[in-house]
Amino acid sequence: MNKTTISIRLLPVAVLCTLLGSPSTGLGQSAIIPPPSPPPQSYHTPSSSEVSEKESDRFATKDFYFTLQNWSPLSSTVSGVTLPRGDGTRTTSDLTFEMKDALVWGFGFGYSFSEHLNLNFDFTFGDPNYTTTFGGLRIDGESWTTTGEMNLEFNLLKRRFTPYVSAGIGYFYIDTGIPNGPPEYWVWWDYWWGYTGVVTQSTFSETYFTASAEAGLRWDIADGFFVKLGVSSYWVDTHAGWLDNVHTNLSVGWKY
Repeated sequence: MNKTTISIRLLPVAVLCTLLGSPSTGLGQSAIIPPPSPPPQSYHTPSSSEVSEKESDRFATKDFYFTLQNWSPLSSTVSGVTLPRGDGTRTTSDLTFEMKDALVWGFGFGYSFSEHLNLNFDFTFGDPNYTTTFGGLRIDGESWTTTGEMNLEFNLLKRRFTPYVSAGIGYFYIDTGIPNGPPEYWVWWDYWWGYTGVVTQSTFSETYFTASAEAGLRWDIADGFFVKLGVSSYWVDTHAGWLDNVHTNLSVGWKY
């Protein structure tokens, strides 16, 4: 009678263990239920269009960049210029100066006061060719030019990819290489080499005030890398009046 009672009482335990999927090994063991498997994870790589739509992080960052500029031709004519001749006489004629289109290089740096406002400084260097005529005389040569500008730039969008506009003022320096006086000779005594001499030649050079206005596109490709492409109108204040020139600018730089 006692054995039958124990078998009947153990039957529900065996049935429960079978339903739960764990073998019944006796009263001293319980069923083990495996934990549920985690759902599969998916990974998404953002496209370039999604990256460009993200907000920028230009606020309180510094820029350093290299720039490449293409200058359109620049010409100027001054009427009624009187210059001395080699025989002691003077000649009056129109003086014409034409600078050929040129590719110049430079660098710049700036600071972003907000996501939209940036103050930057550009410096360029180049050696464009030129032609000048006076009284039937024609001179072809190579000049040396440097420019410097302070620009206030406004990015229209708070995005990595944004159009921008800017305005600036600066200077334009040109050395034509044309002699404007007799050469100067400098001779001194050197302890090792004896008498040593050099010859210097002053040339026609001038520095002018400039102003500019630019429009273009800026793309902050990554957190520390950006590219700018713009077109600017460039005005030079000369003795003959304001001269207009067009610059195409490509800048590649770092943001930190």
